[in-house]
Amino acid sequence: MKRTLFLLIFIIYTVQNLHGVILDGINYELDARERSASVNTTVFLTKDSVIIPEEITYDGFSYTVKKIDRFAFGANDSYKYVKLPHTIVEIENCAFASKWDFKNGMPLKIVDLSDCINLYYLPDSLFFNGSYGRS
Repeated sequence: MKRTLFLLIFIIYTVQNLHGVILDGINYELDARERSASVNTTVFLTKDSVIIPEEITYDGFSYTVKKIDRFAFGANDSYKYVKLPHTIVEIENCAFASKWDFKNGMPLKIVDLSDCINLYYLPDSLFFNGSYGRS
């Protein structure tokens, strides 16, 4: 009984501290406890060039953007360039997986990681997974 009660309290606490918000076409998952944000999806994004900010403000609070979630850019083929801030510490598997266009063997999309000096995790399959490939 104690274990079930603890689990229920943990779930309620987690749900209260995590919620999503869409700003400039990007869906961020916010962690109210840590004041951090992760890029969750870009389905609503229509720009061809994207600069992810270091920090976002929502409901009077600032959140540091620290993570790019799995398939965050995967459902969106409109962008051609993405610049990530130095605050990014983790990029999940297949974060940029999508049907990329190739010309002369090179992708026509660029992900600029040059400012990501705090990045501690970069997966092997950042851009592709088994079901994606050359178009």
